[in-house]
Amino acid sequence: MSGDRVVLTHTKVDDRSARDMIHVATQAHQAGVPGLTFDFSRATRAYPEGMVQLIGHVEYLRATGMHFDVIPPSERNLARLFGNCNWLNFLAPTMFDSQPPTDTHLPVQRFVDATEQADVVNQMVEMTLRQLELERPVIGGIEWALNEITDNVLNHADAPSGGVAQLQTFPEAGRIQIAVADTGRGILSSMKEGFPSLRSDIDAIAQAMKQGVTRSAAVGQGNGLAGALRLAEAANGSFTLISGQGEVKVIRPPRAREHRHQSFRRPGAQRFYGTFIFLELRTDSALDLEAALDFGGGGGILWDYLDANYSANDGAVRLVVADEVVGVGSRQAGNGLRTKIKNLLAADPGSAVVLDWTGIEIPSSSFADEVVGRLYVELGPLAFNRRIQLENLAPGPRRIVERVMLQRAAQALKET
Repeated sequence: MSGDRVVLTHTKVDDRSARDMIHVATQAHQAGVPGLTFDFSRATRAYPEGMVQLIGHVEYLRATGMHFDVIPPSERNLARLFGNCNWLNFLAPTMFDSQPPTDTHLPVQRFVDATEQADVVNQMVEMTLRQLELERPVIGGIEWALNEITDNVLNHADAPSGGVAQLQTFPEAGRIQIAVADTGRGILSSMKEGFPSLRSDIDAIAQAMKQGVTRSAAVGQGNGLAGALRLAEAANGSFTLISGQGEVKVIRPPRAREHRHQSFRRPGAQRFYGTFIFLELRTDSALDLEAALDFGGGGGILWDYLDANYSANDGAVRLVVADEVVGVGSRQAGNGLRTKIKNLLAADPGSAVVLDWTGIEIPSSSFADEVVGRLYVELGPLAFNRRIQLENLAPGPRRIVERVMLQRAAQALKET
């Protein structure tokens, strides 16, 4: 362990506690301290707004030669979340291994070029399809925001190590949080190419968030940050942008009718070396995506992730079960696949979904029940037979699937 220790004084890791830990880490760096240990043992909750912000700052300090260790949370489930989200690995890569995505967790991921950026965005959209039942405009809004915010890193940040990004879902609360950080040159340095009179980080952020304003028309139209802000407001969410000593928050307090725009000048020790963006969208209210992203050019979102990857062929979308889940032994995996199927059915009410069971030898009864049994009851027999097609079921899986359907039908009959 590194000799100096930064102890989390709050029970949750959010923007406030991240600022405090950044403050201590910066002071240690300025004092020539070679390494720090982040102690999260007291933590009971943690969110991307705090963790990804801290990761971005640590990446900057690590590049200067500082070393970091981590003490995970004492609470077992939160410690597991720290590992599954790759927060431990990004903060202390010599102590903790990187974790792959699972059916329920999408870890922090790095992207350094357009190919990696597209892969990160696609994985995040896929995760939302599995975690929440969403109206199609919300799906399109999430994809648009992810593309714009991560593209800004590649086009404007001039960050050799690229950016890091995470999307986390909160199904019970109806929320999605997106956090993106880079250790590039910051918004002030970037915007001064087009606006040399800018002097402060806050002024540069305010300029960058204006619709149609960009450092250069050759590299963008200036709609990314403005659009993300408008999307957050339309979805009753929030938006935070931090760069250098500037921080802008757009939030809607409880019972308030409108969003409030707040600007802060961070103390020097809380300076963020690069850019951090946090976007929260609520998924439990209607979203007029075309109105939110209408920049006066006419038309709306004409092509999205669902069009590109799940267009109906002969009236049906085909899903190969073995490719959709990590394993077929848990109810949790089945829940994610069922949620995705319902999103696809809702996105195109005239289509059907083909579930191809090729390569599935023995699915657990709980997995089959979660996917097929519950869909059978939720859709009803007529709609299920019209919109769900089961193909390439081997004899063993077929018996399991038929049994759970009969059990669900009998249960539904008892309840009527």
